[in-house]
Amino acid sequence: MKKTVVILLFAAMGLGAAAQSNLKPRFGLTKTQIEHIDTLLARMAKSKHVSLQWGIWERDNQWDGATTMQILNRMLTAYELYDLALHHTSPAVRVTAGSILVERYTQLAPQVVMDLLADSGMFHSAQGCLRFVDYVGSWVLNKSVENKTMPDSLLHIVDSLILLPGYRHIERRCDLVRRLPLTDENHDLLLRLWKEEGQRDALGRIAAFRREADTSVIIEALHDNSRKRVTRKPFYHNSPMDQALEAIVLWPHGAFKPHLEAMADKYTRNSAFYETVLAFDTAWAVTLIDSMFARLARNPENKVESYAPQGQMSMWAGEALYRAYNKRPNEGLRRRLGRYMVIP
Repeated sequence: MKKTVVILLFAAMGLGAAAQSNLKPRFGLTKTQIEHIDTLLARMAKSKHVSLQWGIWERDNQWDGATTMQILNRMLTAYELYDLALHHTSPAVRVTAGSILVERYTQLAPQVVMDLLADSGMFHSAQGCLRFVDYVGSWVLNKSVENKTMPDSLLHIVDSLILLPGYRHIERRCDLVRRLPLTDENHDLLLRLWKEEGQRDALGRIAAFRREADTSVIIEALHDNSRKRVTRKPFYHNSPMDQALEAIVLWPHGAFKPHLEAMADKYTRNSAFYETVLAFDTAWAVTLIDSMFARLARNPENKVESYAPQGQMSMWAGEALYRAYNKRPNEGLRRRLGRYMVIP
């Protein structure tokens, strides 16, 4: 299936012949330049972070203050960059070469995106003072969409492709999942993506169908607080339980109440848990939260400090409750729960 889609894509683009042509690399660099590029690539491969900017983040004094991307763009041909993007062992090098291609060789962007789409190599990127984690295929696709180098007709094909199993590393897939029409076919697709790959946002979209049979799927996830299904940014620890809580906010079904009550004391500092509880009817939510804070007050580990006269554990729980409440302020809830809330 994937191979057929790629062939159709290349045919539509008219790039089939170009992909098979015997392009030759340029050998016009001096020995010193070649050695410096080799050193630069080796440094990128070992580094924890890669700079994917044309600006002033990672400077190289031997090349007049140019960034890594500027150096490679200036000294390497499209053929050499393409070879690095497809075959280098380092995800940092592959994504840097791929980014240059989709930004500077726009006519090649669709082919480069398709060739790298399945690349789930993980890398750490630096953008100013911020650090992110992403995947090669996902980054190159996003960069092509951002720069509008992927025609809409071909992007539609790509969107169909990344909904197939095996593309959970593609960030764009999360956006597609959230917008899937509520059809029987898509319901089956969402269940498969969730059960086989733990697809981020799939459980929330399943909840949108409000089918009684799906409550068991959400309940199972609610009791799974492992990190094994992280599918988007590895620094964003989103467990099945986290995703189940998000789904229940969208569908506060009564079947979930006993399970939330049973796990309440374990998650007194979890703002997402409070947000889920507050999605239900006010009387039940207030009763549960009252009982949680009452048990905290009796807990001998809830040490009273000068900065936390109510006790440290109660203070932390109050901060989490405030963050959850603040997403959907309600004066009635504030009157009944305000005594517990602590502004961080």
